[in-house]
Amino acid sequence: MQAAAPPTAAILFGATATGKTALALQVATRVPIEVISADSRQVYRQLDVGTAKPTAEERRAVPHHLVDFLDLECSYTAARFAADARRLCGEIRARGRVPLIVGGAGFYLKVLREGLFDAPYSDAELQEVRREVLGWTTEAIRRELAARDPQRLAAIHPNDRYRLARALEICVASGSSVTALTAARRAEAQRFVETCLQIARDTLHRRIASRTEQMLQGGWLEEVRTLLEQGRDPTSPGFESLGYPHVVEHVRGKLDLERCAELVNRDTRRFARHQETWFRKTQATNLEAEDSRNAALLAARIEPLLPA
Repeated sequence: MQAAAPPTAAILFGATATGKTALALQVATRVPIEVISADSRQVYRQLDVGTAKPTAEERRAVPHHLVDFLDLECSYTAARFAADARRLCGEIRARGRVPLIVGGAGFYLKVLREGLFDAPYSDAELQEVRREVLGWTTEAIRRELAARDPQRLAAIHPNDRYRLARALEICVASGSSVTALTAARRAEAQRFVETCLQIARDTLHRRIASRTEQMLQGGWLEEVRTLLEQGRDPTSPGFESLGYPHVVEHVRGKLDLERCAELVNRDTRRFARHQETWFRKTQATNLEAEDSRNAALLAARIEPLLPA
C-alpha cells in the first residue's frame, strides 16, 4: 500500500467571531506563513466592515490571499476556491513559507480536502436551470431541495439563498442529488494539518453581539449607503452576505437600527451553529478560543510543514 502524502499546508477553522484572523496574525510572528482565506464573503470588493475583512494594515503585515478581489455581481464557488487554494499552496511553499488556510466556510474546506464530483451536465444546461430558479422565492427553493436532497439542505443555513439555489440547480441539472454526486467523487491526495477553534456557546453569542455593535457603529451603515448610492444592485451575490440584507433594509428606512442589530445577531448565531455542525464531522485538533497559549500551540503544529 502506498504511503499517504505528508501534509503540506495547514487549516485553521472555527465558527464566526472565534478569533481566527487574530490568531493567524499572532502565529505569523513565530512561523513564516501566508494566509489563504476560506471565507466566502471576504472575497468581495467594497464589503469590508460587514464581512470583518482583515484590515489593510493586517494584510501588509501578513500576506492574505483570496480576499478583496471579486465584484459584487460575481459568484464564487467551492470548486473555484479549491482550485485557487491548491495553486496558492504551491506558490507559497515555493517562497519557503507555510500556507495557512483560515476561515469558516465549511463546504469550501470540504471540497478542498475531498475534491468535487465530475459534473454530469454542461455549463449551458446549468445556466438554463439557473435562469429558471432565479425567479423562485427562497422558501420555494428550500421546499424543492428538501424533496431532492434533504441531506444537502440540512447542511445549508436556511437563509443562505445563494448556496440553497446552487445546490438545487445541481440537483435539477444532474437529475441526481449533490449528496450522491459528492459520495462518488474522486479522492484527493493532498492532506492538511487541521486545527479548530472551539468556544462556549454563551461566550460566542456575546462576541457576536459585540462585533455586530462595533460594525454598525464602525462604518457598516455608511459602507452600504455608499454602495446603494453608487447604484449597486442589492440583490447581487455579494449583497447576500450575512447581515447585509438587513442593513440594506435599515439604510432604506424599512427597518430601525435596533431591529436590524437583532436580526443580524440572530442570523449570525444561526450561521455559527451551522458551521459547528460542519466542523463536528472533521478530525481536527481542537483549541479553546480564549487560551493564551494558542499562538504557540498552533505554531508548533505547523512549523514542521516549512519547506526543506
